[in-house]
Amino acid sequence: MSILRTLLFLLVLALVAGFYYVKVHHPPAANPKIAFTPEPTPVTVLSLKSEDRLDRLSIHHLSQQSRIVFQRETGNRWNIVQPVVYPSESLIVNGMESLLKMMPRIRPLSAEGISPADFGFDHPQFSICVTSSGRQAERCLVIGSEAAIGEGSYAKWEDEETYFRVNQPFVNAFDRSLYSVRKKQIFNLLEENLISLRFRTASEDILLKREDKRWMLEKPARAMIGSSAMHSVLADLNGLFVREFLDGESVGDPKFGLKPAQCVIGAVFENGTRETLIQGSPASGKNAYYVRTDDDRETVSLVSKKKLDEIHQAFKTLAA
Repeated sequence: MSILRTLLFLLVLALVAGFYYVKVHHPPAANPKIAFTPEPTPVTVLSLKSEDRLDRLSIHHLSQQSRIVFQRETGNRWNIVQPVVYPSESLIVNGMESLLKMMPRIRPLSAEGISPADFGFDHPQFSICVTSSGRQAERCLVIGSEAAIGEGSYAKWEDEETYFRVNQPFVNAFDRSLYSVRKKQIFNLLEENLISLRFRTASEDILLKREDKRWMLEKPARAMIGSSAMHSVLADLNGLFVREFLDGESVGDPKFGLKPAQCVIGAVFENGTRETLIQGSPASGKNAYYVRTDDDRETVSLVSKKKLDEIHQAFKTLAA
């Protein structure tokens, strides 16, 4: 009997020990490893090799029958070559190129069997055409109607069988007027080191030169110029912009007073480049002067008379 109780006790003890080990002490099994499938790299609007760049870009508004064509020049600068020949705001065009190369296509789908009219491709808002260093044949991206779901518009390359959506900031970046993409700042004094400024009229010739970090008046007499006064002149020149372009007008028309000029303001930079403003007569009723620049000697423009008069006075004050 004693032996039976002992065996029974040992059996109960073994069961309790086993229960404790399984339910309490035994460590849980390690979590199984989960294999994640890497997300596919999103396809961008324009797929180019890393070494490729755009050489030519154009925006064609079919409804307005207007086309703006940009050509890349040396130094990563862009010129407008149609409908006028004129320097562009290169920062804007470089931004357009970056958007094409970096913006992902939203929800790309097969265009096989779809009706172009359903997505506005038969009468698009506008098209964007490009040629690149790696592919000389022009390709055109058609921007169709506004998307039915989500903001933005439908888009499709004419030589591809897929369509996709682009967001509204992308559409806005390319939907621009000719004026908005033309270079309007006359003196850009921030990109290169300026070494001299000259202000000439029929009665005055004022020459300023930079020596190390100081500015000196060279003409009409040599004198040192205070930094605050010089800073004011530079700020005024840097903030001078074209208000309006008078395309199709002849710079030789006597009413503009550009030949001979009423006033010439020139800037020379350390790298040898120059920027020049050639000022003509006041434009009657417009509070502006007729001007032309050395960037394009055949285009007559208008700048603020008030701002240019202030620049005149600032030069004369320095030379007084």
